[in-house]
Amino acid sequence: MVGIMKNKIVIIVTFLFLISVGNLAFSEGETDEGWLKFLHELAEEEGAEIPQYWLGNEYYYGEEVEKDYTEALKWYRKAAEQGNVDAQFYLGWMYGKGLGVTKDDKEAATWYRKAAEQGNAVAQDNLGLMYYHGEGVTKDDKEAVNWFLKAAEQGLAEAQYNLGLVYANGEGVEKDYNEAIKLYRKAAAQGYARAQYNLGVYYYNVDDYIEAFKWFSIAISGGKMEDLEVPENIDNLLKALTSKMTGSQITEAMRRKTEWVKSHNP
Repeated sequence: MVGIMKNKIVIIVTFLFLISVGNLAFSEGETDEGWLKFLHELAEEEGAEIPQYWLGNEYYYGEEVEKDYTEALKWYRKAAEQGNVDAQFYLGWMYGKGLGVTKDDKEAATWYRKAAEQGNAVAQDNLGLMYYHGEGVTKDDKEAVNWFLKAAEQGLAEAQYNLGLVYANGEGVEKDYNEAIKLYRKAAAQGYARAQYNLGVYYYNVDDYIEAFKWFSIAISGGKMEDLEVPENIDNLLKALTSKMTGSQITEAMRRKTEWVKSHNP
């Protein structure tokens, strides 16, 4: 990503320089159009993977031009075929979601693998999920663990959660609840609500109601609730918990929650 940012800065500086010396002349309202035209010209050059990638971004996100997934796919492919890791990831994403192209899990796995082998953590995690679910590749829990681990070691919360999940279930690895909890905690520390929720479930099942209440409360108040598949279950579990806890236990749980939130949101 650093190399990409440096290249973008070079492009922008060049763009501004050409305007200043009069080689490019745009009025105030024409700057975005001029930038896109400039990007197109650069992207047409042989080996111009960076402008091609950024042009793909322009069409994918549609911030300065009308969103066009087909056009985005075209430019991402040009960059990806030259080894641009971010473009490879986006091709995998678009094939996996059917954006601008017919959904094709095998093609998604192919491009995720290319990006994953270059160290893209999200591609590694997504490839792990494809092996876990058997989408586009033959289901292989051990291979899923391999890719989850690579991404988790880079600090990706989603991968830490996924790796924790396979350790908890003994899929592709020997079941190890201690390792699962360790990984859930790492993801939870980054605000990943699914991990926070799973910590709550774990402590609920071992009758540690104070810790369970703490984690469910954190997931509700500080986690990204849209990441949870069953957020309504937290409310139900909290109600069940409060019926089993004394007032002092609830107070202690809330104290721990407040302390945790302060330490992770300085």
